[in-house]
Amino acid sequence: MNELEKFVKAIGSIANHSEELSIEDQRKIVFEINRFLFCTHTGIGQTTEFEGEQFQYFSDYHKYWKENYVDILSLYCDDEQCSKVADVLHRIYVKTEGRAFEEVYETCGLNRSQIFLIRILTANQDFNGSRNFKELADIYLKNPDIFIPDKIIDRPGDFISALNFSTLSQTDKRLDFAKNIASFVKTYGSNPDAMLANFGNDVFEFRKVLINYSNTGYGNKKTDMFIRDMVQTKVWENVAGFDKIDVASDANTIKVAMKTGILKSRIPLLSSFMDIFCYQYGHVDLFNAKAWRRVWEIWCKKYPNECINSPCQMDYLIYNLIGRKICKENLTGYICKECGTTFYYYNSRKRICPECKASSLRKHSSLPCKSDKGKCVIENIAKEKSLFLKEFNNCPFSDICNNGGNLNATSPKSISIKGRTGWTSAYSNEINGGGGLMS
Repeated sequence: MNELEKFVKAIGSIANHSEELSIEDQRKIVFEINRFLFCTHTGIGQTTEFEGEQFQYFSDYHKYWKENYVDILSLYCDDEQCSKVADVLHRIYVKTEGRAFEEVYETCGLNRSQIFLIRILTANQDFNGSRNFKELADIYLKNPDIFIPDKIIDRPGDFISALNFSTLSQTDKRLDFAKNIASFVKTYGSNPDAMLANFGNDVFEFRKVLINYSNTGYGNKKTDMFIRDMVQTKVWENVAGFDKIDVASDANTIKVAMKTGILKSRIPLLSSFMDIFCYQYGHVDLFNAKAWRRVWEIWCKKYPNECINSPCQMDYLIYNLIGRKICKENLTGYICKECGTTFYYYNSRKRICPECKASSLRKHSSLPCKSDKGKCVIENIAKEKSLFLKEFNNCPFSDICNNGGNLNATSPKSISIKGRTGWTSAYSNEINGGGGLMS
């Protein structure tokens, strides 16, 4: 009998003896729920989850979830949906002559070595897309000494402050990341060609070593994005192993995978509060990369004369254009309280009714693909970049999501395993009560 079965029996023994629950029964049930989900106890055992460290199980549910999350979620890639997505990517490729899959950030006129050094020393610090390359390039051009690895190793705090990362969260983690990635660069070389030569010009071999280098902040996502950038900006050319690099898995690429239905689960994904120690998040992260690779494989097979060289070359389109800009609730509908006029706009910053000029507006936001008015969002994005979008009345994937996909699916969130507001600082003993996560 596993932990879940024991819990169900305990609840059943309380609830089944009476048609109506007394307040005392309700107290017992609430206690059992809290104990099962969020309380540890003597003899519960330990698990290894974070860089080999042993932690006591968070609760009986934690033990159950660790053993059963794969079977409960039953994630899988849907080949039919993958084929539909591949067809859309083919259309985009044809309309842009492949240029949509070559887009990357502006490199500000810097040479290959400068781009490499800035990117490898800072990509691990950008936890939420809060720093663009131009900002970092401007800092470098004003004072390139900031990026000298020996100086970063000696005074990582100065590096974090100079790049304005100290105004962001998790400073203790950032200091370790800065020091350790600088040590990696010092070990393997700050010249991009010399660095890659250590690994036989094989980016996949480089990937394995960087990910396993102690506490640099480069996991699968950051490393795959870094390699993609180096190849796309031609800092690295004529490399081996590039076809092994996946779409960088994050909330945006997962969201698009879930909504298009290329990635599916047997039940709706659990809230992060139920995903103790982030098993679900890591599992979805893994399958997301597999799903986009499957799209790439089908695309290569169906259209062999045009296909891109690696799944990761889809990443910037999926993550930046679709995930961050289009696939969000940025279509805002307005109703004027004065004259009753209804109109739509591509953001929620309208203040004045276009008819009567009143400022009394009622508004709601939705995904642009849920309305025939969504084209205004696409047109606004197309003004800035990605002119091929003018060929579409809505998100290129909207028909797929609405017909056979899962338009309302959302990506999972995670709570840090280790940290001041993470699982390992949130233990509560079933005898003592209290405890839990802090905001």
